[in-house]
Amino acid sequence: MKKDLLKRAAAVGLSIATFASMGFGASAASVSYDVPTSPMTVDDSLITCSAHAQADATPEILGITNTTDRAAEVPADYDLKKAQSSVLIGTFGTDINSAPNPYLYNWAYNSWAKENGKSLADKHTLGGISGNPNSVDTEVVPDLGTVSSLYYRPDMLIGTSGGDYSALIADLPENKDSNKDNDYDPYIVNYPMSVCSDFLKTAYELAKDANEITAGDSSRHTRYGDPLEIADQLTNYTVGIQSYVLEQLNKNGAQKKTVAVFDPAQSKDGVFYCVDSNVSTQGTTTHSRVGEFLDQTTVNVAAKIGKTASTVKISGKDKAYYPLSAEEIVANSDIIITGGVQVNGNKSEDSIREMLLQYIDPKDTELVSKVKTMPVMSSSFSTVGSIGANSIENLLGMAYWTAYCYPEYINPVDAATYWYYHFYHVTDNAKLATIIDSTMSTASKPDGVTTSIKDYSDSAFQKKIDEGMSYYKANKASINSSVLDTMAANLNHDAETPSEPEKTPASASDFKDVAQGSWYYNAVDNAVKNKLFAGTSATTFEPDTNMSRAMFASVLYRSQKSTVVTSIAPFTDVKSGDWFYNGVVWAYTSGIVSGMSETTFAPNADITREQMAILFYKTAQATGKDTSASGDLSKFSDAASVDGYAQQAVQWAVGAGLINGSDGQIMPLAPATRAQVAQLFLNYSKLS
Repeated sequence: MKKDLLKRAAAVGLSIATFASMGFGASAASVSYDVPTSPMTVDDSLITCSAHAQADATPEILGITNTTDRAAEVPADYDLKKAQSSVLIGTFGTDINSAPNPYLYNWAYNSWAKENGKSLADKHTLGGISGNPNSVDTEVVPDLGTVSSLYYRPDMLIGTSGGDYSALIADLPENKDSNKDNDYDPYIVNYPMSVCSDFLKTAYELAKDANEITAGDSSRHTRYGDPLEIADQLTNYTVGIQSYVLEQLNKNGAQKKTVAVFDPAQSKDGVFYCVDSNVSTQGTTTHSRVGEFLDQTTVNVAAKIGKTASTVKISGKDKAYYPLSAEEIVANSDIIITGGVQVNGNKSEDSIREMLLQYIDPKDTELVSKVKTMPVMSSSFSTVGSIGANSIENLLGMAYWTAYCYPEYINPVDAATYWYYHFYHVTDNAKLATIIDSTMSTASKPDGVTTSIKDYSDSAFQKKIDEGMSYYKANKASINSSVLDTMAANLNHDAETPSEPEKTPASASDFKDVAQGSWYYNAVDNAVKNKLFAGTSATTFEPDTNMSRAMFASVLYRSQKSTVVTSIAPFTDVKSGDWFYNGVVWAYTSGIVSGMSETTFAPNADITREQMAILFYKTAQATGKDTSASGDLSKFSDAASVDGYAQQAVQWAVGAGLINGSDGQIMPLAPATRAQVAQLFLNYSKLS
């Protein structure tokens, strides 16, 4: 929304009884959605994925159509009551959404149709998957002939730990026949979830993969436009709001507020166990996540008074907490946050104050008065947006909790409204007003803040985000926040796109400089169809142009479907944000490539034919291919030119049929051309 239409939106009736909570990862109470009473035609050109548990929110926000989910969100069998109460389906599978997921929509419709004796829609979400957000779906469903995640052959599979999709994919009928053109070969995306920046990382990974699919086939699309723009908007929202608060503090010469974050369930006998930021040994996941939300804009009370962490056993596991007394919390804090699981139930703000007052000397009138009036945010972790501990909606948490602490700068309900409009894609103003009113009614709000959005201005809120981003970029060094830096680094994605491909054609025939009948035609066709590399323009491939070391590493990286890079390389000339970064780092950490020195990779240098042979040889070793072949180099007049360190690799490449030479020469030190690289990848693909 780029206009201020919301100023005219009133909290009018909606064909939904009530919204107790929105988002995923937590059950919503007293929610009743109007489910569809007619099916939706599934557009087969939609880019699809399979995700489950808290991973489901990320593709939906980006407009990538999810075809599956776990039982907690979507049961295996149709269930009208579940369809009417499911937060996931209500948000993305009904007409509330500006462009609903047709698979979710049809699951909800089928639940209604089954109850009313109507015909069922064929294509619908397959529910009932088990496992955490990053687990592999390995439970074969006999009626489907494979696992639910593979049934619709989605373009992407999200979740890579605790198993491996490769055997399941290889067992599909189209991957077992001789026609390799019809092989199913999806993108496989990891779902890290240790810190909030991980969720943005996954969003960008999915967005880039989706855009690569669209580049290869212009008919393929997502539901809300360019997903990379949505990922950028998520980054700007998260970094911009926090930076805007930092800017206002600087302008006003104000200090960061001090917060105490604790879980009432883990506090007893006058000792309140507090957390600071999200580290693996501290608190529960949800508890310490709240600490992470506030790391950038507040001071944690434990750090302020120099407390040392103590180990507390929670559910049989050692967790690090900071034990503080009620007096220490109240005397040294400006705000009390009771995040966390709250095992013994969500507590009201007054009940939290009463807990503290039990352990404060009533004669200390100053502390007694302070605890009665200081802000207390007692919402359970999931009350605001039903945020799941491992969902991308933690970015909403960062915004809402930050705004709660600084309502003088940002209205937290405005922060939620922006999220629901831009990321949940609830663009009908009247529906949005009702949703916010219902959702935020149970969430803690600062004094004077209401659930009404009648005065909300989207352009004014966007201006704050933009101002915050400008402040961050201009003062990045002084802000000195590794968290914000990690998040904002995603905005450099434009630099990761190779300069040569303007468009990925469908086949070699699209290139005017690749003639049918040329020795490299089939190789170029293979490279294009398998998205190894594209043309230098929409109509040119430049087969005789030399291949750089950076480009070769990137093509090798793509050929192995290795989309997850979590390590770093020691090269000073390979930086995060470089378009070739993932390829070089993957190849280096996999032991396939080394630098020209200990600290340099020389990404722009041409790759030689013997270097190329070495990299293929190491890749074959790393992936379990047979490397026993050994060709006779003596038949080449320039065999003596092969460097000693490359001898074994070149012999293997010749023996395996990867390299054949030309005019009796093997030309080991000559630069490899784009056509030659394409041919080697085709030859390599045929090796057992």
